[in-house]
Amino acid sequence: MARSNRRVQGRKRGQGNKTIYVLVDGETEQIYLHQLKQFENLKAISIKPDLPKKKSLRDQYELIKEEAKHYDNAIWLVDFDEILKHERELGEKENHR
Repeated sequence: MARSNRRVQGRKRGQGNKTIYVLVDGETEQIYLHQLKQFENLKAISIKPDLPKKKSLRDQYELIKEEAKHYDNAIWLVDFDEILKHERELGEKENHR
């Protein structure tokens, strides 16, 4: 009997699972990911949060760039309020010069 060269979920057998790094900027986003996993019944996904402790957007950017080297995909999930806050703080620094 010949071996079949079937693909498993779009990949050849033996390639293993893809790894995805997700960096979130708060606990709320972590909850969203857990709820998505439950709602979509994604049993094969393991969520291990990496919550930076009050890191700036620049620090998070550098972290996601570094982690992207070690994972198949890297996703940076940032709350838009944080971006606005960051821009507001930059504007205040410029006004004090």
